[in-house]
Amino acid sequence: MLDAISFPASAYVAEAESSLLKRIAGYEYNETSKEIRVHPDGSKTEITKVTKKHVPADTRAIEKFLTSFSPRRYRSTTMTMNLDMLGRETTPPGIEISFVQRELFDDEENEVDV
Repeated sequence: MLDAISFPASAYVAEAESSLLKRIAGYEYNETSKEIRVHPDGSKTEITKVTKKHVPADTRAIEKFLTSFSPRRYRSTTMTMNLDMLGRETTPPGIEISFVQRELFDDEENEVDV
């Protein structure tokens, strides 16, 4: 745990930025587990297993990054729809749909969309 008294605020910002970048790109880590096996003769063997785990990119982190750091090109739009089982509009509770919309400006006319 980080100690708030001895840790300057700029270090928290750097740590937050680093964490956000990891969430945007996804990352891998090693998970270590230990198992003790007891043999019929009473002897014990400790087995250490290392498993490589993958955390995929977080789409919410990507959305937050794009809308915060490039708001001119990307903006977040939320649309609330209240639907019943047949797709007819009803009253709450509803379904909230959120998406990022990319704005195309004149200065981007040479940009190629993939």
